[in-house]
Amino acid sequence: MRFACNTKELSKACQTVSRAAAKSANVQALLGVKFSVADGRVGLCGYNLQFGISTLLPVAGAEEDGDTVIEAKTLCNIVKKLPAVSTSIYSDGNAATIESGNAQYKISAIPAIEFPEAPDVGDITSVQIPQRALKDMLHQTLFAVNEANTLRPVYTGAQLKLADGNLQICGTDGFRAATCKEPIGYEGKPIDCVIPKNSLLEVERLLPDNCGDTLMLAIGARHAVFTVGDYQVFTRLLDGEFGDISKVMTQNFTTSIKVNARDFADSVGRVSVVVNSRFRTPVVCSFKHNGGTIHLQCATQLGKAEDTVHTADFQGGDVEIGFNPQYLADALLHSDCDEVQLQLTDPLRPLVVRPDDGDSFAFLVLPVRLKAGNAA
Repeated sequence: MRFACNTKELSKACQTVSRAAAKSANVQALLGVKFSVADGRVGLCGYNLQFGISTLLPVAGAEEDGDTVIEAKTLCNIVKKLPAVSTSIYSDGNAATIESGNAQYKISAIPAIEFPEAPDVGDITSVQIPQRALKDMLHQTLFAVNEANTLRPVYTGAQLKLADGNLQICGTDGFRAATCKEPIGYEGKPIDCVIPKNSLLEVERLLPDNCGDTLMLAIGARHAVFTVGDYQVFTRLLDGEFGDISKVMTQNFTTSIKVNARDFADSVGRVSVVVNSRFRTPVVCSFKHNGGTIHLQCATQLGKAEDTVHTADFQGGDVEIGFNPQYLADALLHSDCDEVQLQLTDPLRPLVVRPDDGDSFAFLVLPVRLKAGNAA
């Protein structure tokens, strides 16, 4: 195998696909990036058996078809320091030579036959999704997913549902939940699948901040493939019953409050400075109709903190309720809007955060049962 290509493009591609290489594995090839040269292009792929990232680069200069695998960490450390505009790589399958300007490296390689084949997606359903919409939706849901959830593995991913012209994404860790819905004009058969959080984080990372383009999502029986620009992210799907989160968010609420999301989140941050890994306690929120305020209090052995936030509108009765401060702040900060609606019933039922206008998202936070000493 032999090829030459633009150094800057090679470095970007190596840094990207290497994120899918395994950090540790019994099979050495899983720690590497596979190079495949054919038809005037070089393919790069990282794959850890859970998800993979691949791309193609144009070959410039000498070319010899073939493939090899180079350990990802060593490869990335080399290519980001290469001095010349062009870089050439040659490999006989057991060793690789990397040359750029006056710099030359000779490193070990792994025979490509040891690298696993990418999964066969099989019969697929394909849909085009606006990149900007998907990036926003992932930002507003993945914070509620715990990728280390060993009790409910299906909750290590986010649920994607396609039906009735809409895309809906839901995530939960059992203590909080987030759901987003956007119209995308989908007219195919209904789809309901769960995709691992780590795979979706890589998709989110590939999506540009400001772009009007679309991406292609192909979903099969056990795998999904996202095509974002020149990159593909392919991932397994998670098995298990995810449940209908929206049912929990449509209970009959008795109190509804409009508040500035940033002001409320900042207040939560101020009172929770007395909370740390040793002294954990809920932030107590007293929603008071008389005066239209939210009084916050948090007390640990480190000290006690209090603050007050004024609401823009208050409908319903008073409620005193406790929350994990991090969960409450996350829900407020991921709303990405100035004002939100807080919906409550009593101290034992969850809080739901919605946009002040529309129904594009809903965040649920379970309360923490207050002891007598926690009350404000």
